[in-house]
Amino acid sequence: MNSMISSSKGKSGDLGKITKKAPEGACACCIQLCTPADTYNIDFEQSAGLSPKQKAAIIGEMVHLDFLFFE
Repeated sequence: MNSMISSSKGKSGDLGKITKKAPEGACACCIQLCTPADTYNIDFEQSAGLSPKQKAAIIGEMVHLDFLFFE
């Protein structure tokens, strides 16, 4: 599952991409099946020139949305 991070509506992925990682191994598979824990990977576009504060805001919003929709 991929989600694109965009600076405005209609710009597909100009800031980065969020990918839900598949479980690696039996233990990770059991954890993902039995708990609400998910593992994600964020790839920021180098050309976007994001500051560390902007990257932290994107990560914080990702955690917020995960809590909002899945809790």
